[in-house]
Amino acid sequence: MFRSCSVFLIAIALSGPAWAQAECDSALVKATYKSFASDHTDSRLASEVTENTWNEIRHNAGAHATIYGVPVGATWSDFTKRVSAMMKSEKHSLTHDQARNVMWTGLDPNGSNDYLACLNAGVLRSRGLHLVTKWATENDIAILARWVPQGADPATIDLTWSRPRLGSVTLPTKLTAGEQVIVVPRPDSN
Repeated sequence: MFRSCSVFLIAIALSGPAWAQAECDSALVKATYKSFASDHTDSRLASEVTENTWNEIRHNAGAHATIYGVPVGATWSDFTKRVSAMMKSEKHSLTHDQARNVMWTGLDPNGSNDYLACLNAGVLRSRGLHLVTKWATENDIAILARWVPQGADPATIDLTWSRPRLGSVTLPTKLTAGEQVIVVPRPDSN
């Protein structure tokens, strides 16, 4: 039974079953593939693109579009060959989780977000405390905190953070059933 939770805000990871998160990866790609931030023009991110996602992006954006800096090309095979060649020439790679963490940094606060809709439809409905990135800008990160009690779980839980203050933001110490958006400053690289 949940009474309180200790939350360590080192990196925001998605909660919920891995299979549900995997279902939302294509929505995350579609939400961020055209970001021009330097960390989004990396062929290692393009390796996360599925053929279905490629088809949808090519259909919507055209054959001259780029996905994380890699030209879409005329065919799926052409795209995957370009990604493979670029990755071999760069000689480094990202794990799936590392790629996902870079991708969510480009979630636009002003755009429609199929990624968040996907998370709402699956991951965020399950019991427990969930923390997901709602959007990110160059300066801030919006974290959606959702508490989903079931059965005898309390309607409100206490939260203990390892860093209760981030810049000028004091993190909440209680979370009531439902959701709250917490906007925190993006950590500096030091």
